[in-house]
Amino acid sequence: MTTEPLVSVVIPALNAAPWIGETITSCLKQTWKRLEIIVVDNGSTDGTRDIVHSMIPSGVKLYECAYQNASAARNVGTARSNGTYLQYLDADDILAPSKIESQLSRLFEIDQDDMASGPWARFEKVPGERETEPEIIWQDLEPLQFLVRSWCGGGMMPIFGWLIPRRIIDRAGVWNEALTLNDDGEFFTRVILESRHIRFCPRAMGYYRTSAATTLSKGTSRKALVSGLSSTDLCSQHLLRVRNDAEARKSCACYYQRFAYSAYPYERDLAEEADRKADALGGCDLAYPGGKMFQLLSAAIGWKRAMRLRHAIPHSGQRN
Repeated sequence: MTTEPLVSVVIPALNAAPWIGETITSCLKQTWKRLEIIVVDNGSTDGTRDIVHSMIPSGVKLYECAYQNASAARNVGTARSNGTYLQYLDADDILAPSKIESQLSRLFEIDQDDMASGPWARFEKVPGERETEPEIIWQDLEPLQFLVRSWCGGGMMPIFGWLIPRRIIDRAGVWNEALTLNDDGEFFTRVILESRHIRFCPRAMGYYRTSAATTLSKGTSRKALVSGLSSTDLCSQHLLRVRNDAEARKSCACYYQRFAYSAYPYERDLAEEADRKADALGGCDLAYPGGKMFQLLSAAIGWKRAMRLRHAIPHSGQRN
């Protein structure tokens, strides 16, 4: 290409002082240098803004979003960005140096309506400290293939795993600010359905921090779980609007089943509602994501009774 495209990295941040510096540094170390790094502060009180402000001489831009909502912050960052491609990144996660360049190299070769994905691994202190097994969705896929396989237990793609042409986001629309849990699932369902292909890039590595107290995807309150069910409803509607056959309905049923597993026994009525919706779609055989002993117990007495028993035992009720 005669002109190297600009990539905008959009980072929402709320009380992220322990990690934001390392996250931004991973962007500054990208081998693709034509980057616009945008941090949108969500009302931090812990010095996050001071850390980001100290990195402005390196080219980092800092904006504020008074509404403490990650989707709202991402909308502010997207609106302020100028890039031809968008890279979304949470304030506690890390990109490997070649992440963006390897995805751009792949996208340059193909259709402008394609988006790129990449491998990822969890970490607590040092990126790369854990090995990770490839997931089913770690391959080139059609959009509908990706959603069906992912929702049926084939793996998930974190926010940072994607690199997306702006034109696709423009068609898909803004982040849904009414959602607080699984807002990324709803947004990327729309984005994926607006793309032509998903191109998997093996060298586009990212790292998901599991020890961060303020990880944006966490939430067990009723408000968060109500949002999670609303997001599941919307994701299913988006997919079934494009394709409504037995395979698509089963994948939506599995999506509802996964939500039921996450909500029970914290909010039993929401879990029961998700169960009913899964059954109405034909049901699914997605196993509860527990250990071998829990699987045996679930087979014997049912997963809900097994969950109640687990939570009745001291120190056993922690979420996986």
